[in-house]
Amino acid sequence: MMNKLKQQLNNCQYSYLSNSAAIFQKAYAQDVIVIDSPSCYAVIAIQGAQLLSFKPRGDNDWLWLSPRATFEPNQAIRGGIPICLPWFGVNQECPTKPKHGFVRQQNWNLKGITEYENHTEITLDFQYAGDQPDLFAHSFQCELVFELGCELKMQIKLKNTSVLTAPFSWAFHSYFSVNNSEEALVSGLDQQHYLDNTQQLRSVMQSENITFSGEVDRVYQDCTQAQQLSAQHELDISGDQCPSCIVWNPGEAQALKMADVNNHYRDFICIERGCTFDDSILLNSNSEFHSTMRIKKNA
Repeated sequence: MMNKLKQQLNNCQYSYLSNSAAIFQKAYAQDVIVIDSPSCYAVIAIQGAQLLSFKPRGDNDWLWLSPRATFEPNQAIRGGIPICLPWFGVNQECPTKPKHGFVRQQNWNLKGITEYENHTEITLDFQYAGDQPDLFAHSFQCELVFELGCELKMQIKLKNTSVLTAPFSWAFHSYFSVNNSEEALVSGLDQQHYLDNTQQLRSVMQSENITFSGEVDRVYQDCTQAQQLSAQHELDISGDQCPSCIVWNPGEAQALKMADVNNHYRDFICIERGCTFDDSILLNSNSEFHSTMRIKKNA
């Protein structure tokens, strides 16, 4: 795989192949694509097509990558923006299946890369043949398109390649870097109902801004507006055809049970966009679904 990736990147001026041992000083050397352009610095893991770092030129990293992330092969990488697919969270039909699906633990293919004057566009794709029906019965194809410049845009293109209608839920599981989660605010969801995962998914009405004095695990559905993060970075997170918004921080008690988070729970806030629970989608055979998330600095 490494030789093929190198060949694909040969003609690039600002993008090159490296690995997690060299970039993040980890024991395991997973392949990563590094973009070091006039507009931004970014790192994308081949496993999961996972954006691990994104820094517009002259800025600090917008994303949090856990210092405890191991980069062990076929294990989820804690931080950045993993893709939860073909289901989000605990599988509702079979809770013993991998949480957040399985594509984030699989290697993707580099389909194309183009360096423009003010941004770089990268497309990675993944194909599931439906050959593990006990895991997921329907074959599908997925592309992730990254536009990396002074802002960040991610587009998912999902196609059901099976002969039957297939259910999908998914999310851009974005970990944003903050100086202290207990001082962070998330706005843009006031007067919106949410499912509270700390209360067995009880429906609750959001009142005012979201703060983080303890565990927060909420799913807001049918969201049309953008969300704003006020913390180390003042960011605006918006979506097109991704009506679910998930806001999460484990808080101290839960984080101490998580080996790849532990005492780093104050360093991030997750604000995710996707299609989950009642916003989940059904795709007919050979039909496609496209969705976009944009992240930019607040004006």
